[in-house]
Amino acid sequence: MLRVTNGRGADVIVETGGPGTMDKSLSCIAHGGTISAVGILTGLMDRGAGKAQVAVGMRLIQRNASLKGVNIGPRDRVEEMIRMVYEEDSVRPVIDHVFGFADVKAALEHLQKGSHFGKVVIILSSV
Repeated sequence: MLRVTNGRGADVIVETGGPGTMDKSLSCIAHGGTISAVGILTGLMDRGAGKAQVAVGMRLIQRNASLKGVNIGPRDRVEEMIRMVYEEDSVRPVIDHVFGFADVKAALEHLQKGSHFGKVVIILSSV
């Protein structure tokens, strides 16, 4: 990531691996960036991992970065939510405007104006 950003790092990283990949995220985060931890696919750290936790904290401090956890709850609640949204068709998000990926700049300008009501969507592919 540092090569791709000319050494600057990423402003936002969505970390899904947990302890097994956190080091890579810490190496790639920009100064003032945010790591959003969404999952722990590589397993939990053992109870004797206090030194590793201190190291993570120090690396966050060095880059003035923050680590935020995103908790979606137990699997059965997520499955219930998915059924409600997709199968029962009972939730309809309000969409203000849809942009193609080629129009990302226009989409961000639209958001920055703050005049939108609802979601601003950027279509990434034709799926």
